[in-house]
Amino acid sequence: MSRLQVSKVILALIILICIQAHNAKRKDVSAKENTQSLSGKQLSNGLTRGHDTNSKSRQLKKKLRAKQKKQKLPTKGNEKKIDKRKGKDKRKGEASKKLRKMKKIKKMKKRMLSKKDAARSSRSAPIVGDICQFVDFFGARRTGTGCEDGTKVVITQRSGVRKQLLIAGGRTMFGFVAKQGGKFSNCTCATERTSSAQCKALAGLSEVSLADSSKSTRNAGGRAILKASPCQWIDLEKVREEGNGCVDGSKFVVSKERGVRRQYLFVDGRALLAFVTNGEKFAQCANYTDITGDVKCKVMEGVENVELASECSSSVASTTTTQEGESSPSFAFRVTVHKSSRR
Repeated sequence: MSRLQVSKVILALIILICIQAHNAKRKDVSAKENTQSLSGKQLSNGLTRGHDTNSKSRQLKKKLRAKQKKQKLPTKGNEKKIDKRKGKDKRKGEASKKLRKMKKIKKMKKRMLSKKDAARSSRSAPIVGDICQFVDFFGARRTGTGCEDGTKVVITQRSGVRKQLLIAGGRTMFGFVAKQGGKFSNCTCATERTSSAQCKALAGLSEVSLADSSKSTRNAGGRAILKASPCQWIDLEKVREEGNGCVDGSKFVVSKERGVRRQYLFVDGRALLAFVTNGEKFAQCANYTDITGDVKCKVMEGVENVELASECSSSVASTTTTQEGESSPSFAFRVTVHKSSRR
């Protein structure tokens, strides 16, 4: 080869080497530029993420502070204050619980009292008899308050006083005498208490009919004291007609079986002494039995001579007291106390 050709080959090689070097430099520059752009993006993303997290953390901190204020959560500065407040709150809570219990108890007491008052108001006011007083059963329908068919009347007596079923002055009545040794015949005058009767209506009693009642089949020569069973009744107005030896100045005694109570009722136009099982009602009886004809009376001396008055005068009362004082000092003492209290 000639020198010219060799120089051309060398020149071509140099040009190729230069081109390769230039291309390599360009690759390095582009790679650097790519790396720089990537790092910038990452930085920008990181910055935006950091900003977001910072804002979220700030919001969470705000929420926590708000909760701490509301719930009074302990912090470094207010732990002692919160402990004191907790103690006060506990005391207040216990006191409020006690107050609530007291209020509940008061309400319950008021309800119980109101129920008792309602029950008392719904009951019939009883006739409370005293010595030398009497109650006319059939007369209660005329002179008593609300005494009509379907009602009952309650008759009791004071302490130290007992009542007797008597027939005097054409009436069947309750006479009140002293418990120890007292006799109705010792009363010169007896005061009537019939008008003080306050009757109470009983459910279903007004619908009761005694027309189909059966008659008792007891022997006429049986016991002197009649013993009554449930759903039996005595017509107090017809005792004089149907009873045995029941005349003015006599008395009769009626006992009852165990677990049976007696009631004074107005049913079917009659004044009844009725007998009912405890816890039941006379209107619930399936069958009724009339035992008026089984009543046996015993004559009491002096009962027909007792004056039956709406109000005894003071002179009669004083003579009654002196007469009883001669026969029975204890009885005279009771009568004297009764008359002085009435004055």
